[in-house]
Amino acid sequence: MTVAEDTISALQEAAAAYHGKIDDINDQLDAKKQEMDAAISALGARLVWAGGPAAHSLGEGRADLDMSSAHLEADTDYVEVSGAEMTINKAGLYMLHGFIMQHTNSGQRYLFVLINGDIYQNSQVGSITGWSTVYPSVICRLSEGDVIKLQAQVTGSNLYRAHSHSYHTKVHLLYLGDLT
Repeated sequence: MTVAEDTISALQEAAAAYHGKIDDINDQLDAKKQEMDAAISALGARLVWAGGPAAHSLGEGRADLDMSSAHLEADTDYVEVSGAEMTINKAGLYMLHGFIMQHTNSGQRYLFVLINGDIYQNSQVGSITGWSTVYPSVICRLSEGDVIKLQAQVTGSNLYRAHSHSYHTKVHLLYLGDLT
């Protein structure tokens, strides 16, 4: 064999060994994921919707965040999502969490989680110039017909109430279980 053929052969053997290790790690990860999924399933918890704003929310004043962009369509047995409103279809314990990226030059950032029109959570980030992230995180009992809505506001200049749905802004709604 030539030096080039020896080198290629050695590289092929190293690549095969590397892929074998990756396959082992992937098998371990798959097993852990199955364990975690079984534990979550035993609790009765399930992800019923995941998404965020379809576009940037720009401008002054407080505004509803349109949640019409989904990376997991709503399970309508639990919730319906239309525009800015998430309407609960099954009573129980829910968790809303996520991250909303906002921007202002030397202003304030606010995020409000409203349930049936009342503020349930209010987050504020002070005068940091540039991009910053707020984190809605709510666990509460909800009844059939309850409506969840997110509202955002920024002050200052170059205002983004929320960056569009992507790696920057995502919200998840989990059903944690029946309360009966």
